[in-house]
Amino acid sequence: MKHLLYIPAILLLLAACVPVIEDAFDASASERTAARQRELKATLTAAPNGWLVDYYPDKNAALGGYAMHIVFAADGQATVACEQETNLPAGDPFTSNYDILADQSVTLSFNTYNPVMHFFSEPAGSSDVDGLAGDYEFIHVETVDDRVEFIGKKWKQRVVMRRCAPTFDFDAYVASVNNMVETLSGYGMFALQTGANILGTATVVDRSFNLTYTSTSGQDATEVSVKLPYLITADGIRLNKPFVLEGNTIENFLWDEAAKQYTCADPGTNISAVPYFPPDYELQYEEILGRWAFQCTGYTGGVTYRDTVVFALKKKNASFTLTFPGLFPIVALDVSFNAAKGTIAIANQVILTTVDGNHLRLSLYNYTANSSYPAAGSYGLKGVWNHDEGGVRRMTLDNDGRQAATGIYGFLLRAYLPNTTTAATADTHPGITSGNYLGNTADYGTTNYRFYSCVLTKLND
Repeated sequence: MKHLLYIPAILLLLAACVPVIEDAFDASASERTAARQRELKATLTAAPNGWLVDYYPDKNAALGGYAMHIVFAADGQATVACEQETNLPAGDPFTSNYDILADQSVTLSFNTYNPVMHFFSEPAGSSDVDGLAGDYEFIHVETVDDRVEFIGKKWKQRVVMRRCAPTFDFDAYVASVNNMVETLSGYGMFALQTGANILGTATVVDRSFNLTYTSTSGQDATEVSVKLPYLITADGIRLNKPFVLEGNTIENFLWDEAAKQYTCADPGTNISAVPYFPPDYELQYEEILGRWAFQCTGYTGGVTYRDTVVFALKKKNASFTLTFPGLFPIVALDVSFNAAKGTIAIANQVILTTVDGNHLRLSLYNYTANSSYPAAGSYGLKGVWNHDEGGVRRMTLDNDGRQAATGIYGFLLRAYLPNTTTAATADTHPGITSGNYLGNTADYGTTNYRFYSCVLTKLND
């Protein structure tokens, strides 16, 4: 019993020796999160002219980035516009709700439908529920001065918001971006270089540089290929994150109109992105525009047909419209331009469709095998340049390599029944044959309008 009396005293003594651990924070976790929510909302709403946003859809940023303009109001509404067409025309704003949530962390959520913001996350169909794989909820990472950084909650792409100056005008910004898009589209490849020393070459694909360079960071030189997504700004381009190229950290490039090149604006670098034309490059876009003498051979009787055709601008450095004023006045073909190679291609295509669904189609045609390939988009013709031999500029239209069969290639014009590649003939469908679209069949051989050995010769306008 006597010993039991000592136990409480011992316990009191031990308790006195245990240090008191004070809470490292003056507030609970939930209170601290609530404070961060208030701080973020105060920051976002303190920019009366809004924020210019670097936005990247796709989990790999494969589509490149787009500029958005967002104005946050204290009543929980946000007005969003984008420099490219979404569900609304480019630059058109739409106002919807937003909220600052306490989720995985403090999260900015556009929680009611916005046809601009949610365009990038809308399903493309039952088999593609991710659509363009864009986010509309963003986890707050940091705020530094007039710059707020987030990361997409689902697809994890970095999103940066920069406070707009009071004089900033988004419509003018969109116009400047469009001008820069046109400038950039003139070049399919750039050399990244310091002075005359080329560090690597980059092809332009969907607002990305596909960069190939030789790395000397290890013991052995290694060829490296990497995709660098970028966003087009009013005066240049900005990569979606800094990249180190042979000891140079690059992110921001400004267009130098006088030098016709991009110059890296990041401190400590002297890298330029200079338009690059490899030795096997063919013709520049402007060299194809204008009138060409067209000559081809008809299938029946080997008759030669001639016309003066016109390559007209459709989308600069991307496509042309090709017309045949003499032979086929109603035909206007879509011709694509490969800015990385300087080549043209004419894919299979529907030229026109009547109200009842009958259509006239251009198809790749193999004269040697007397076979056509009418499936739209499957095959086509490529223009092969003669390198101005003999002082005359010519292009021969031939199979572009997507059809394996050998032979002499050309094209076929034929009328087809609705939603099929079944030809409409005079016997079974009078009134909708090729001849009714293109004129007297006797002029061109048969109702199939088959032509091969097609050559274009540039005319001096």
